[in-house]
Amino acid sequence: MRKSIFMFLAALILAVPAFALDGVFSPPITSPDYNDKAFYGNYIVLANNGPVILYDINKGTSETIGQGAWPDIYGDTVVWSDSISDNIVKYNIATKATLQITTEGGYYFGADATWRARLQGSKIVWPGLNSVIQVHDLVTNQTVSLVDPITLVPIAGNYVAIYDEKLAYLRDGNVYMFDPTKGESSMLGTVYNPSIDTPMIDANNVYWVGDGVVNPYKTIHKYNIST
Repeated sequence: MRKSIFMFLAALILAVPAFALDGVFSPPITSPDYNDKAFYGNYIVLANNGPVILYDINKGTSETIGQGAWPDIYGDTVVWSDSISDNIVKYNIATKATLQITTEGGYYFGADATWRARLQGSKIVWPGLNSVIQVHDLVTNQTVSLVDPITLVPIAGNYVAIYDEKLAYLRDGNVYMFDPTKGESSMLGTVYNPSIDTPMIDANNVYWVGDGVVNPYKTIHKYNIST
């Protein structure tokens, strides 16, 4: 009986793919020193008010690509708040080229998350001067301010997130969503802590942390975009 169990376990171990065994037994990829993390495909990008580290999961290699905080990654592009230039920069993994995309400075601010840049698809978004939301197009390499199509007033907000063409952001402790297909910005709800709670958005929903039935408990709220 013991021999049969041993042979079964041996066969099971041999059947497990090498990458799965590596994932179980290899040292952790990240460390507690890197508070800011983002990943896409085979890459993880890490930072903590110091080196910005790009880790290649397939190759098991890492390299320092800059200095700063609050990185994000999509496709071949990495963005972060740069502590050297005090601006937001983008880095192309394929070409290893770094390009500064803001010029007015003040975006590092000791890595204040309010000023972080986020990207999805071909767009990078962040709050600019006076918190006016900026949209940078990777294809045209142009940056424009987000403007209400009806009033033509610039739209201000912090902790901006993007999915496709829709944006979620905070203003005065409230969560808003901008939908360019409808040409409008709508308030969805109130966050629990405007200094740390950030909205998230995907194809169908906007998520945020808000008050529960009785303070100080928190609840996660979900707003369905289509309904």
